[in-house]
Amino acid sequence: MASKGDRRRQAILACVADLLESSSYEEITIAEIMRRAEVTRPGFYFYFPTKGAAVASLMEALFPEFAAAAAVWYEHSGTNQVRTLREGMTATVDLWRKHAHVMHGMVQAASADTHAAEIWEQWVAAFVARAVPTITADAGTRLTKAGTSVESVAELLVDATFAAMRRDVRSLVERGEEDKQVLASLVFLWTQTLYPGKRAAGVTDPRR
Repeated sequence: MASKGDRRRQAILACVADLLESSSYEEITIAEIMRRAEVTRPGFYFYFPTKGAAVASLMEALFPEFAAAAAVWYEHSGTNQVRTLREGMTATVDLWRKHAHVMHGMVQAASADTHAAEIWEQWVAAFVARAVPTITADAGTRLTKAGTSVESVAELLVDATFAAMRRDVRSLVERGEEDKQVLASLVFLWTQTLYPGKRAAGVTDPRR
């Protein structure tokens, strides 16, 4: 059974998540979180040093789900590389959209809050580190011959993915519109970088 402290912390996070459904990060105040969660100001700060830290905790809780989504590519056995990459990217795009309000709120928090920015960078670094072994196995020799490093390419690909999805969830949250090309574009970018010459034509969003 969860302790009283755990329940209070979860109540704060639930209120933040609910507020992000209807308000931007900038519009949300600690006073409103306190009122909805029925905690005092010292009570809020006991669990979270800043509003951004609370949003970051929401995102951190999603990490296992995001890591599992891309596992089909990270853990592939060396065959069907393009197919597994496409499957992993499709699952990743779906998750960003499923949690669009939290992810968009985290983007806003990271631009304004040092703690949230640190968590965001840790997330990016974790996905880069996870991609490096797979890229090494699939394309390491070719990348080295081309004069670049696996780590550099992994950073560029992950950064590009996060940037594309930031734009997508912003559009989804603020205008209710998804980027219909983001999945195909990301699959094309990763495929042409890592597996040039392998069939990637006809990559479309299977849900459309």
